[in-house]
Amino acid sequence: MTIILSIKPYYLYLILIGKKTIELRKSFPGRKEWDKTAFLYCTKDKKSFAEIPEKDQGWMHDKLGKIACKVVIDDIDKVFFAYGTLYSERNSQPNKLEQLCLSIDEVRKYLGKKRIGYDWHIAFLTLFEPKEITKFARICTDNCDECGIHIFGCECDNLLSFSRPPQSWCYALEVTI
Repeated sequence: MTIILSIKPYYLYLILIGKKTIELRKSFPGRKEWDKTAFLYCTKDKKSFAEIPEKDQGWMHDKLGKIACKVVIDDIDKVFFAYGTLYSERNSQPNKLEQLCLSIDEVRKYLGKKRIGYDWHIAFLTLFEPKEITKFARICTDNCDECGIHIFGCECDNLLSFSRPPQSWCYALEVTI
C-alpha cells in the first residue's frame, strides 16, 4: 500500500531539483502495510506556482493537478517547535531548515499551537509522465460511513475512486487497467 501526498507546486519543484529533501507534516502513515512510498500530487495553488522561477514554470505547469512523481520515505522523525527552534526527537541535523526549505517562522506558523510535527526524509525520487489522480484508488474506511456510494451494506470492495485530491495525504493504491 502506498500513499498520495498533496504538495504545493513550489515545494514539489524544490524536491524535483533536489533542494528539498525533508517534508514537514503534522501526521504520518502508521499502517504496517505502508510500503514507504508516496506519490506526490501537485496542487493547483497559483500563489505557490508563482514562486517557481519563470524559466522553470513551463515544465512545472504540466504537473499541476496531477500525480507528478514517486518518492521513497526512508525515515520519519518527530520534531518539536519550542523557544524559536526546531528540535528533533532522534536525528539532530544542523541544516534541517535548509533541507525543509522553510524559515523558522514558516515552521512555527505551519505547526501552530500543537508545535509537534514529523520530518519525512525523502531518499529516492522516481520521475514519470504526470498521471491523473483517477489512476489511483483510495482505501475505504472499515465502517464505510464515508463511502456515500451505497445504501444497504458495503459495495465498494474497500476501494473508492478519487473525487478530489487528499487535503494532506491518504492511503492509496495505483489502479492498473
